Amino acid sequence: MDKLFSVELRKGSITHKYGRSSGPSCWRRPSGWCAPRRRAWRGQVCLITGAGSGMGRLFALEFARRRAQLVLWDINTQSNEETAGLVREVYRELEAADALRAGSLVEEEVLPSSNLQVYTYTCDVGKRDSVYSTAEKVRQEVGDVSLLLNNAGVVSGHHLLECPDELIERTMMVNCHAHFWHAEVTWLAPKHAQIPPYPHH
Repeated sequence: MDKLFSVELRKGSITHKYGRSSGPSCWRRPSGWCAPRRRAWRGQVCLITGAGSGMGRLFALEFARRRAQLVLWDINTQSNEETAGLVREVYRELEAADALRAGSLVEEEVLPSSNLQVYTYTCDVGKRDSVYSTAEKVRQEVGDVSLLLNNAGVVSGHHLLECPDELIERTMMVNCHAHFWHAEVTWLAPKHAQIPPYPHH
């Protein structure tokens, strides 16, 4: 154990050697790093950009296992639908598991998997009008968003001086500007909104 940091577990709270409690949600080391409490996402609406492949698809499957309602954005409609199909498979597996537990006592209320849905939208996050119009569709068809996961990104694979102007502009639009556009129009539900935590340096 870190000699500079001793902890005492007591009913979910953690107290360091100076006697101050960080509460049940996290614990702190002298460096200021905070480990968040694992949050339950059952029934909450999770919007993931760039969900058609790679990390976006993995994020979608992980939140599906946590019984979140998923809103998937991607510029590639086919890839996005493939991810949605995998998510539905996860939902079906959860529903089968729930059926096996039917009739047994469950300490924690579980949202029936049959109530879980995944919504797909084709959106180019590098274009402001596309972000705004897609966000409005989500607002009307799904409702408030509990978690926004800005995963979409562009990787050129070239040195900066080897990139044409169009690729540099595209990279900046998707990897930078799009985050501001999402922040403006993706209305997070006040009671549930959360920004994924990162270590403080």
